[in-house]
Amino acid sequence: MRVSITNLYNDVVPPDSDFIADHGQSFLIASDEKTVLLDTGMNGKKLLHNMKLLRIEPNSIDTLVLSHGHLDHTGGLKALLENRSIENPLEIIGHPTVFEPKGMQDAKKVPEEIIEFYLPPIEGELRKKMTLNLTTKPIVITPYLSTVGEVNQRPHKDGVEKRTRHYVKGNWEHDKLLDDLSLILKTKDGLVLICGCCHAGLLNTLEQVTRSHKENILAIIGGTHMFRFSEEEVDFVAGQLMNKYCSPKLYFNHCSGQNTIDRLRTHIKSDIIKSCLVGTKLSYDC
Repeated sequence: MRVSITNLYNDVVPPDSDFIADHGQSFLIASDEKTVLLDTGMNGKKLLHNMKLLRIEPNSIDTLVLSHGHLDHTGGLKALLENRSIENPLEIIGHPTVFEPKGMQDAKKVPEEIIEFYLPPIEGELRKKMTLNLTTKPIVITPYLSTVGEVNQRPHKDGVEKRTRHYVKGNWEHDKLLDDLSLILKTKDGLVLICGCCHAGLLNTLEQVTRSHKENILAIIGGTHMFRFSEEEVDFVAGQLMNKYCSPKLYFNHCSGQNTIDRLRTHIKSDIIKSCLVGTKLSYDC
């Protein structure tokens, strides 16, 4: 089985391309068996524009996985549903709290003011176009593709900021982003980890994956939310990737941070760190 992974939405596009760059994330994981979308980016029009250039029809998507509930990963959902005409509702996989109100504390405001950063509820006729499969447990989507599930063991630094908030029982509280999840693709040569933002922490996520899978980590693709990591913290991640995980190929983008990528290059061979712009397509035998 040949499986392709294509980046549809990202902060950076190739030079002189007609793709639209925007803050957010979306990947298409496609095979003859099933077509899965991970996240929908921030803006539906921009997502659909990039999809059209890549000749991807909204009706072709069988399942949508939401890596977490922030708007830059869910904002395109309404437009995607509006442009689907097939009778079968879109299956949406995510954590039970993925649609809860979320936001960021505005550090410039005293007392605390919250900038809301989540997708408002989808109701009416659009609601009938989707079914929800929300759980903390890993979900097997196909024999070769599954979700990692909730990463609640986090011994290593994660990608959660002090100012993240979620609305719980009438109050805005600090959000540990337990809804963060990634996808794992099982290929003939090893495992490919596909991340939205990896707020749970890359090393924490990898540890959870390797507890349930015996194969080596072949590649890591997507956002890793390490742009605020110190040089020492990035160095530690680099050492773990090289020594514990045998230097997987790294296709970092979105919230990983160019500063992080540049720092990784001082430790890791240049042929291991690859670009992952809108339109990037990777293929694997599963």
